[in-house]
Amino acid sequence: MNRLILLLFTCLLTIPVLGQSDVYNALSKGDVDAIANHLDNNVELCIFDQEDIFTRQKAISMLRDFFAQHAPKGFKQMHSGASKGRDANYAIGQLSTGTGTYRVYLYFDTRNDKQVIKELRIEHNR
Repeated sequence: MNRLILLLFTCLLTIPVLGQSDVYNALSKGDVDAIANHLDNNVELCIFDQEDIFTRQKAISMLRDFFAQHAPKGFKQMHSGASKGRDANYAIGQLSTGTGTYRVYLYFDTRNDKQVIKELRIEHNR
């Protein structure tokens, strides 16, 4: 019985990570459709100096424009963690493109048992 409980607990802990790894793979390929599957209805999006809370559709459009100008070569997760007292996680990584390497910050929250992107920032590496 203890093994079954441990197995179920382990499975529940990996669910958010699985959704996040889908996002990392999509970033490395510039697959906006796959990223869109994880966007919340309203997303805080920052691409360089454009920053605001955008509707999901506007965020998708802006990401398409970004990847059209910056063809991705890969994404590497550098840090990740959980927000205390919330069902939220964050990740920081590097996106390599044909025009340079950019710092990416993702903030995930849980909506209806699914990890959704609430915030996505793409910034110049400093």
